[in-house]
Amino acid sequence: MKSISASIVTFAGTLTVALGGMVPHADTQTFVIIVGLIVAAAGLFGWFNMLRSPDP
Repeated sequence: MKSISASIVTFAGTLTVALGGMVPHADTQTFVIIVGLIVAAAGLFGWFNMLRSPDP
């Protein structure tokens, strides 16, 4: 995953977490926030791995 792609995925995950708080139904709100956290964590993982790897 390229660095810019990972940062976009991280941004999408954090945006999902932030907007998940606006969902009126409690169970759906929790699900959206958890999905956002998983996506953001995957993006951060890819971003940090890309920064540590040498450029080709």
